[in-house]
Amino acid sequence: MLTFMIRLFSIVNKIHNNIEKSTVMITEIVGTRLLTLRQQRQLTLQEVSTLTGVSTASLNNIERHTTSPSIDTLWKISSGLAVPINYFFATDPVDFELARPADFHNIASEDAGVVVQSVFNSIASNNFEVFDLSLTSQSARQSAAHVPGTVEVLIVKTGTLTMQVNGQTFQIPAGTMAKFNGAFAHEYRNDTTTDTSFVSLMIYNR
Repeated sequence: MLTFMIRLFSIVNKIHNNIEKSTVMITEIVGTRLLTLRQQRQLTLQEVSTLTGVSTASLNNIERHTTSPSIDTLWKISSGLAVPINYFFATDPVDFELARPADFHNIASEDAGVVVQSVFNSIASNNFEVFDLSLTSQSARQSAAHVPGTVEVLIVKTGTLTMQVNGQTFQIPAGTMAKFNGAFAHEYRNDTTTDTSFVSLMIYNR
């Protein structure tokens, strides 16, 4: 029994360390990419703050790798600077990329029970990006309106996803797809007793 507990503790500790290393790596990548983009465009922190609606203090912390931005903060930054969120994680473009779940990038979410991951590691285009999301039972995520011209396509893999878009409510069962105007504020919701997972394809008019 003691041997089993020692092995279990070792496994849990290893998982915890891997998660911490992954979080640190993402924090560094995002901060470096933001700083590089700002310098390339010759923008001050105040100018980026005005464009994105993110405070200069938060932007400075991100660039210095002292904080990992949430998905909502990344949306503001990417929209304000007209780059896909994937820009902050991606490598140089490639002609073909096979995306495995183990390679997805976790994006911090302030919503309990919600996991958001950026799928591809390379930038194929500034006009679209793909996310993998999962919602535990009774969890929800609210999203502000995206830039005008944005279309979002949803592919539900498991469970039933409830969407509220522009005051209307829709249910999307597993195995079906939906698309909607991303320029409206919207909410992803799981009203069921089981987990829901889906893919979100964001198409931008850039």
